[in-house]
Amino acid sequence: GRIDVTLVGSGKALAFTKGTVQEIKWEKKSVRDRTRFTDASGNAVELQPGQTWIQVVPIGTGVEY
Repeated sequence: GRIDVTLVGSGKALAFTKGTVQEIKWEKKSVRDRTRFTDASGNAVELQPGQTWIQVVPIGTGVEY
């Protein structure tokens, strides 16, 4: 009953922070590498201090906000 999720690679993401939303990209080059988030210009997206929640959804899933 579990979904097999590929966590190495890259893809599109939405970052919700401080009442705003931003389209970003994620990239993880290997299992041991950390996930990196960049904006449309390729600049690193800094996460806010505290807990971060990452939700993985199947490709093609609509996200309403």
